[in-house]
Amino acid sequence: MNIAFGDNHLALSLHQKIEGIAMAICTLCLKSAQKKFNRPHSQHRTITRVKPNLQRASGMMLCSSCRRTVSRLQLAELSAHPTVA
Repeated sequence: MNIAFGDNHLALSLHQKIEGIAMAICTLCLKSAQKKFNRPHSQHRTITRVKPNLQRASGMMLCSSCRRTVSRLQLAELSAHPTVA
């Protein structure tokens, strides 16, 4: 794969998506990786990436907060409609 700069950056990212490279994105809230700066006492800035805590639940990749919300909704739905045995 050729690395391109400038206007071809979009073409490169689309090519990566077509190849099937998975990105760390929540299916429901679209939370994704963010930049963070590590600052020691010397104030030198080091860029790091902070990825969301993704877990596979209900066939989707969900962040931890969305997974808790989905489980609460499922529990409320089950308690609202009890099955008759």
